[in-house]
Amino acid sequence: NTTLEMIGSFVQGEQNGEWNYYFSSGELSYTAHFDKGSRTGNWIYYFLDGSTFKKGSFKNDLKTGLWTTNYENGKRLMTGSYNNGLEQGEWLNYWDNGTIKNQALFKSGVLNGEWKSYSPEGILLLSGSYKDGLKVKEWKSFDAKGHLLTLENYKVVKEGHESSEIVVLGRNVPVSVLHGKFEAYSELDYTLKASGVYKKGKKNGT
Repeated sequence: NTTLEMIGSFVQGEQNGEWNYYFSSGELSYTAHFDKGSRTGNWIYYFLDGSTFKKGSFKNDLKTGLWTTNYENGKRLMTGSYNNGLEQGEWLNYWDNGTIKNQALFKSGVLNGEWKSYSPEGILLLSGSYKDGLKVKEWKSFDAKGHLLTLENYKVVKEGHESSEIVVLGRNVPVSVLHGKFEAYSELDYTLKASGVYKKGKKNGT
């Protein structure tokens, strides 16, 4: 028995219009749209049971606009938008009970702005900021009850030849390092167990 893998039309040898792709067991896997070989329009991906796994749009062969991904139970897994194939603006990742897991901001496909992570119960576990994909400013981590565990500060510096194992001629690579106040708290009684100050990745103090 031959199993149908896909069905659609060609124009001048290029995929065109609506195409349907199938699982080896015969169920619809995803519906796609092409414009002379270039991905375009709405694309919808399915689970074996026919419920929606993922959906979004393409324009000129690049992801565009809002894309959503679901868990098999129908709850939302992830939402976010693309611009010219790159993540843009707020992206949300969810636990399978529907609460937010991670909250992030993107600019042209790179993390830029506030980042927050939560427990399935909605307790803030991690907060901080990114700039051009690198950690900056104050970052805090918490336990599942919301007690502060660590406080760290980051700064972006240019990594020079002396600290790099591989020397790239004429290039200084930006890296994120600890810089400023640092605190660590006990997970048992939440008392301060270490503190100090970092300067460009090197620790000063106790």
